[in-house]
Amino acid sequence: MELVCEAASCYIPFEELSQDQLERFDNIVYRWCSCRRCRRPFKIGDKILIPQNAGHANRKTLEISLSKSVLKESTKLATQPIFLLTLIATALHEIVHVLFPEFDEGQTVHKTWEWLKENKWVPCAEEFERRAKEEFEQQLRD
Repeated sequence: MELVCEAASCYIPFEELSQDQLERFDNIVYRWCSCRRCRRPFKIGDKILIPQNAGHANRKTLEISLSKSVLKESTKLATQPIFLLTLIATALHEIVHVLFPEFDEGQTVHKTWEWLKENKWVPCAEEFERRAKEEFEQQLRD
């Protein structure tokens, strides 16, 4: 759970958040959930595919719940790496609900995809690697 939520936070442009949003982020609590909402099946015809909700957030208590049922069902799939990305996107979506409590579902989906597509951590990682390499080369010369 912690790894998934930390991965999701890599997509958040913290420099664009207000002080209130930063505080809200710092106080988010994450948990696996087995509530009725998280166990409700998603059906197409008579076939149950997976639980309907992958997660939900409480904007007042700052609690993010990810569905334990979705986790269990998805670990049985052959596409587990894709599921991991989906789980990260779900965690980010729920974080957006907490950071922007005024957003409706459509706005939350839009902001989640905006942040996912920006991928700001990639340039930061590239810059970090470049600086680390330069520092390492400098130490070898010294």
